[in-house]
Amino acid sequence: MAVKRLYFLVPDVDNATQIVKAMKDMGVVDEGMHVLVKDQEKLQMTQLLEANVFQTTDLLRALVRGAILGGFLGLIAGTLIVKFPPEEFMLGGGTIVAATIFGLLFGAWSSSLIGISVPNPMIEKFERAVEAGGIMMLVDIPNERENEVVDFMKVYHPETTIHGGQLALSPISDE
Repeated sequence: MAVKRLYFLVPDVDNATQIVKAMKDMGVVDEGMHVLVKDQEKLQMTQLLEANVFQTTDLLRALVRGAILGGFLGLIAGTLIVKFPPEEFMLGGGTIVAATIFGLLFGAWSSSLIGISVPNPMIEKFERAVEAGGIMMLVDIPNERENEVVDFMKVYHPETTIHGGQLALSPISDE
């Protein structure tokens, strides 16, 4: 099931608490909701998980891009090595598989080193608001329920600013 991560900028803890209750009623599990706050006291009051390195950086996307590119380049390199082997070597299909796996792993590892140092662009846009005391909520929902959740937020929480979403990996409920 495709999962969409929605980003909400919430002005205070009371609104965040109401949104959490509504999201739970819609079937979103606690692990599918995270907050980014400046004040740790606000974090405890929302009773949500703090956004971690997977939500606040470009780590996962970089890892996937690196694995795809590395696997592709490993496949090409393995094919070329088999096609034009060094003298006195007989190389077979295992060489292509090994080069592809090595490329995939090396690409994922090297890209993740870069991705962990790059802030998530969706969160980076709103750092000032969070520094000023706002609460950034990250809510993971089934992709097909995005319009329902956005419409709900516009009607029942007009004080909340909705900042779009992006595909995500999250343990959400199927309800």
